[in-house]
Amino acid sequence: MFSIKSVLTYAGLVAGLSACSHMPPIQEYTATANPTDEIQKLDADMTTADRNQVEILSPANYENARVSLKDAKSDLADQKDNAKTLHEVAKGRAYLTQALAVAQTAHSNVDDVITARGQAIAAGAPTHFDKEFATIDRNFREVTRDAEKGDSDELMKNRSKLQKEYLDLELVSIKADNLNKAKDTIKQAQGENAKKYAPRTLAIALKSYEDTDAYITANRHDPEVATKSAETLTKAQHLLKITRSAKSDKKTSPEELALQMEQEQGKVIQEQSEVQKRDSELANKESELQGKDAQLNGAALALQKSNSKAQAEKDFNAKYATARAEFSDSEAEVYKQGDDLVIRLKTLDFPTSKAVLKAANFSLLAKVQKVIKDFGDSSVVVEGHTDSVGGKVANEKLSTARAEAVREYFVANEVVPAEKITAVGYDFQKPLASNKTASGRAQNRRVDIRIQPEKTTSL
Repeated sequence: MFSIKSVLTYAGLVAGLSACSHMPPIQEYTATANPTDEIQKLDADMTTADRNQVEILSPANYENARVSLKDAKSDLADQKDNAKTLHEVAKGRAYLTQALAVAQTAHSNVDDVITARGQAIAAGAPTHFDKEFATIDRNFREVTRDAEKGDSDELMKNRSKLQKEYLDLELVSIKADNLNKAKDTIKQAQGENAKKYAPRTLAIALKSYEDTDAYITANRHDPEVATKSAETLTKAQHLLKITRSAKSDKKTSPEELALQMEQEQGKVIQEQSEVQKRDSELANKESELQGKDAQLNGAALALQKSNSKAQAEKDFNAKYATARAEFSDSEAEVYKQGDDLVIRLKTLDFPTSKAVLKAANFSLLAKVQKVIKDFGDSSVVVEGHTDSVGGKVANEKLSTARAEAVREYFVANEVVPAEKITAVGYDFQKPLASNKTASGRAQNRRVDIRIQPEKTTSL
């Protein structure tokens, strides 16, 4: 498969990556070469280069290659002399080879920017925010054009700024993909005076929207984003439905009337179902009675399971609220992830390159102990994370040692039985921010406490 690295074998013609403002050496094709085949190969390689973001890493060379390919196609269509057509292909190939060489060097210097740009594209930024994306790309090209000429100062100076702009655009694009429909539906309901006719339902929809928006901000790549977004859309659609139902009647408490109508409709459906069951019982009483017994038993079992699940969820939410109130914003971030509760400790720090707990951290760990005990019979996973300074092997060892230090502290304090608490080191596999900046590395050096409540036994 075509790649930047494989094409560099052909790039032996290029004297240096910085000498890009002039015509690169051209290796002409033999007279027996097939212009159609060579044009197709160059076209395919240009497409792959575009996917590898060569167009923005070496814009001048890439553009020259594109123009030469276009001229070659035109010559072929006009049935020009094969030698002339092949010369244009060779020229385009030379420029592309030079572009790939420049792109490889640039990529190694600004891989974080390229990754962020790729994520913004995957999130649909060019579609949702075409002008903003084009502006960032234009600024990126300006500094990469200078780098093509051997001056990479501006590129390195603006690297962090460009990365942040692409990451910010990725986030708003993810929100647009997941929340725009719900947002428009809520806005439509507000335009139809939902504040007057359905204030409580409006408050529920707005709260759901705000919660999901905040969740995406903190967990933009989490699969749970899709589920939460779908729930928000359902609440928005329900708001619009209740607003319109309430507007159709001008009596007192129109929202209450609309909700009652909704309940009555459910009762009618249920009564119709019961009538059908009675008719069936008359046709075959004995068989239907047996079926009804089985149905009633199943319904009772399902109700029992539902009530148990609802109570468990209610208890979890109460404990979650208590846990959040336990910490200040500067101490820890507490959030739900599926059925687990995660406490992200912000102020738990260790001596450089060591895994020894400081006495100053004991008050924070005492709060974590209290939360763990509040959750009762649970399993606990202590996750250690580092920045990328020092290499993978050293950071894997350090992150594991720090997680183990916290685990041993909890075991010593009899917070949870030793067999129910584990320590895991993830080194720098799960960064929260870029490791290219001091602030980003500080965020990535952390310990997360994952509390996993025991599942109730199925009935």
